[in-house]
Amino acid sequence: MKRHIQHDIKNEIGRYEALVQDLQLEVPEPTLNTPDYNQMWSDRMVRNMQLISNVSPSFVNIQNNESIKSQEEKAAICIQKYYRGYLGRRIYLKYLQEQFVKEEEARKLIQIKQVEEAELLIENHQLEVDISDESIALKNRKLRMQYYVTIIQRAWRRYHEAQVSGKQNVQL
Repeated sequence: MKRHIQHDIKNEIGRYEALVQDLQLEVPEPTLNTPDYNQMWSDRMVRNMQLISNVSPSFVNIQNNESIKSQEEKAAICIQKYYRGYLGRRIYLKYLQEQFVKEEEARKLIQIKQVEEAELLIENHQLEVDISDESIALKNRKLRMQYYVTIIQRAWRRYHEAQVSGKQNVQL
């Protein structure tokens, strides 16, 4: 009986192992292909031209006529392109400089406000210290005055006691 159960268990294990092997998928090793940038660029240019032709058909005619232009026209266009770029950069630099000046003025105003606030804080602190010092000095003057009053009162009481005790000796 034991052999029969062991044989059944071995058959079941073998069947499960076969099922697991059937279920396992063979996954190919992943690889990345290097994209063809030239092809991507040309595809993008074709899409752009199609989009531009839908928006402005006259632009496509201008592009097609470029191949007909002579060397002198191409040179003139190149010179104009560079000169317009130069003018654009000059305008842009002027704009940047104006923006820089505005930002610098704003920064200086902020600094001036911060300095004024700091001066006010310092002045307020100095006033608080002066008031505190004045209150301490006033308290010290009061204490000194009480000390002097106590000394005078003690001296007066001794004097008065001496006077009273001197009169009592005389009466006895």
